[in-house]
Amino acid sequence: MTKLRPPMNLKTEYTVNPLGVDVPQPRLFWQLHDSRRGTKQSAYQIRAGSQPGGDDLWDTGKITSPDCIHISYQGPTLESAQRVYWQVRTWDAQDIATPYSEPAWFERGLLEDSNWQGQWITSRQQERPIPGPAIYLRKSFDLPAKIRSARLYITARGV
Repeated sequence: MTKLRPPMNLKTEYTVNPLGVDVPQPRLFWQLHDSRRGTKQSAYQIRAGSQPGGDDLWDTGKITSPDCIHISYQGPTLESAQRVYWQVRTWDAQDIATPYSEPAWFERGLLEDSNWQGQWITSRQQERPIPGPAIYLRKSFDLPAKIRSARLYITARGV
């Protein structure tokens, strides 16, 4: 008997492990990893959690469907900057399940105006158009402790 391999190439909104996802129900995608001729998916199960391998946010249970693209996240409403880890397993035509895939993840963007609490960095010229090459805007700051992880949310006028 051939050991089935887990699904691969997991994507959210067409991207591997995207940051800044701003759609309410991100779409999930995967590919089968099966070299048998004519293999088809008969069902899938997605689990999503706040930690890799978890299902505290969403577990579809076994869904009878050949679909592996545009599967909308249907768990609880997600918050700004929330990271979600997800995995999928599939069943073949003989109703044999694969192991779960390696975890993939996506992270929500800043969804509300109130989430933006940074300070603006501007040039001395401020609102006047700047002829020639763009100027670099920099801001120095001190960190009070050793940083384990950080995320900068950056925007620019017109972007």
